[in-house]
Amino acid sequence: MSKGLVKFMEKSGYETISDFCGKALGNIVKHNQLNRAYKMCACVDTEKCIGCGRCKISCADNGYSAIDITDKKAFCSKEKCDGCGLCSQICPVGAIRMVRK
Repeated sequence: MSKGLVKFMEKSGYETISDFCGKALGNIVKHNQLNRAYKMCACVDTEKCIGCGRCKISCADNGYSAIDITDKKAFCSKEKCDGCGLCSQICPVGAIRMVRK
């Protein structure tokens, strides 16, 4: 974790944790204040996908089972996808991005 934090800080131009501590607080809202005007879903770039299955496992663990692996490539069902974004965060090659439904 510390290596990831150092990499983030270098990439973002922060020298100390105090430089960015609390920056996101202005974006925190109550659940009923969240924007529900649009929904997101996962979109897999099959050219980048290595078929590791991490996205499928995380989606199934989350209870949606919107992702399947066919011919060693991930595919997402827009109908089943809740738009949580977990799959895009755990993809080791950045093959998944979130798009509007």
